[in-house]
Amino acid sequence: MSKIKLIEQMQDILSQLIQHEVQPLLSEIPCENLLQTMIDRFSSDTYSPSLLPLMEEFAELLSPHLNVKKLLRDQVPEHVTISWIIDKLEIQRSTFYKSVNNILLFPVLKAGRRPYYLKSDVIDLFDKTRGMGPHIFGKLASKTRKE
Repeated sequence: MSKIKLIEQMQDILSQLIQHEVQPLLSEIPCENLLQTMIDRFSSDTYSPSLLPLMEEFAELLSPHLNVKKLLRDQVPEHVTISWIIDKLEIQRSTFYKSVNNILLFPVLKAGRRPYYLKSDVIDLFDKTRGMGPHIFGKLASKTRKE
């Protein structure tokens, strides 16, 4: 069997696998998270120096069409309140207290009884969970508690 025929058969098998097994799983994950995960994994692979710039360019071209909110570090004050966090993460106050407060985010200072959180921590959490929905905070919290 020639190498070309073998490669064509492998491509057919791979496309069938993706269509029937992987595609249903990927439809639940936001595209930007998939792209970022692929970029992160390929950047550590020694065999993909030419593929990585193409993937980054694809992600850049695709991002304006995804309606993804970008949170820039210079648009936010240095310390943020709970109300600001709830608004930006698009979660309920109860989700914040059950899954985020003192588990995923820790207050860095208090003014009276009001805690303030470091904006870089909030933005990192935002970037990590963007587009996944509020249920991801519960999963991350239980994972963090186990560690």
